[in-house]
Amino acid sequence: MPKLKTRKAAVKRVRVTRTGKLLHAKGAAGHLKNKKSYRARKAGKKMFALPGGFACKVRAMLRGG
Repeated sequence: MPKLKTRKAAVKRVRVTRTGKLLHAKGAAGHLKNKKSYRARKAGKKMFALPGGFACKVRAMLRGG
């Protein structure tokens, strides 16, 4: 039986914490920073937890399902 391959797109976008939660960064933080407020620029660096149902699907992608 062949090896299960992880989805590389999911690996690049999601980080797993020690407790098993999945964190992701929100988009629109990489360009056009002059017109954004300081608070909006700072929020672009923060990682957010994935919601439960979606986290199950992404976890399956990470383990190769």
